Amino acid sequence: MVPGLGRMRLETRLDSRGRVPSRYLKQVRRRALNGWPGWSSHHHQVPAQVLCRVARVDTDAVSRNGSSPDPSRAPSPEPSSSPLPAAMSNEELQLALKEALAKVDLLEQQVAIVDELQAHMEEQDSLITQLQELVVANRREQADESGELRTQVGQLQVALASAESRLASQQAEAAARVEAAAKAQAARQAEMEALEEGARARQKELQAALDSARRELAEREAAAASLQEQLNTAAAAAKAAEADADKARGETAEALSKLGKQMAEYAAIEADVERMRRQVNSRGKKGFARGFGAQPDDKQMTSLRQALRSAQDELEALQSTLEQKEAALTTANASLAAATSAASSSAEELAAARSAADAAKAALAAKEEAADGALAAAKAAEEAKAKAEAEAAALRARAEAAETEVLAARKAADEAKAAAQAAAEKAAQALAAAKADSEKADADKAAAAALTATMVPGSEESKEAQAAAEAADKAAAAAAAAATAAQAEAMTALQAQLEELRAQ
Repeated sequence: MVPGLGRMRLETRLDSRGRVPSRYLKQVRRRALNGWPGWSSHHHQVPAQVLCRVARVDTDAVSRNGSSPDPSRAPSPEPSSSPLPAAMSNEELQLALKEALAKVDLLEQQVAIVDELQAHMEEQDSLITQLQELVVANRREQADESGELRTQVGQLQVALASAESRLASQQAEAAARVEAAAKAQAARQAEMEALEEGARARQKELQAALDSARRELAEREAAAASLQEQLNTAAAAAKAAEADADKARGETAEALSKLGKQMAEYAAIEADVERMRRQVNSRGKKGFARGFGAQPDDKQMTSLRQALRSAQDELEALQSTLEQKEAALTTANASLAAATSAASSSAEELAAARSAADAAKAALAAKEEAADGALAAAKAAEEAKAKAEAEAAALRARAEAAETEVLAARKAADEAKAAAQAAAEKAAQALAAAKADSEKADADKAAAAALTATMVPGSEESKEAQAAAEAADKAAAAAAAAATAAQAEAMTALQAQLEELRAQ
């Protein structure tokens, strides 16, 4: 039993792979760094036992993993279970424990590296197996495609023979069409010349009629413009008369309002005068009865008389002004009625002029359409003539092109045959190269596997062997890709030749 570590034995703390569990190592590290709890001078043998057993665990772990430990990093010889000299202090024992734990960590890293290398080797084995399967599949596909290429070459030869026969028949038909087209062109040319002469005569007649219609339209447009000016003048006069009438109405209304006010003031003055007369009369009667007469206020009576006279004068002036305004309003109404009638007559004349101008424009448009039709007929005749000539030239060109196509088709067939043979040879060479590369990759892989089996995992030689195996895998993959690319290129070339022959 080890004091301070609980009731667990160190020999039973290894996992299934012969390693010390990480949580136990952490516990040992923590207690080594913080000091063994409850540790006194008579417990000095316990850390030494721990050191010895940890070192034994390191050696057993290395032997289980199948690799020799690094001599430079090898642990010190296992001390005996006999008690250590009493002269070793607690600090020295803790230092020794830390070194042992560091060695345990190093061994754990080496074991992890070995596991990783084994995983890489397994992955490489699986990749090499897949690559071999791909190579076999590519060989099968290349064999199938070679058969397809041979079949396509045969089909191309059959298509070439049929194309030659079709070209011969088309050449004969083209010659017959050229002769028929020449005869039809001569007849069309004579007909087009007759139509062109008639169109020219008709064009001259229509041009003369068009010129006369344009002159008539210009005269009618000038008359319509003058009528429009007259109508605008009459409308302006009507607007001015209407404005004067509105002004006169406003002045009349103002005069009437002033007259009403003056009448009200005059009525008020008359009421005041009547009231004052009554007061004077009543006072006179009372004064006569008392023995003295009532004296009226002369100043007040005078002012009232003056106000009455001024009101009468203003009333007369307003009445005369009202009569003048009414006369002016009557005159303005008469002027407005005259301007309105003149504007109506001008509008009617303008409408008549416009309708006449529209009729003239319609007639001119009809004549222009007729002229355009004649011109179009002449142009159509010229175009038909040019088209007939172009058709004849096209037929001649087709005949020449047919002969050229026959020669080109024969040449293309020969080139396609040569290209197919070259593509087949190239595909065979690519297949042979891919096979050689695959065999070389297999040999390199076997050599790398044999070399790796004899090497220590994690060493420089093991890494170089692994790199060589990866390079061999890459070379095999590149060879397979090159073979596939060559085969695809050959297929593309053959398909292009086939499409070209089909198009011809």
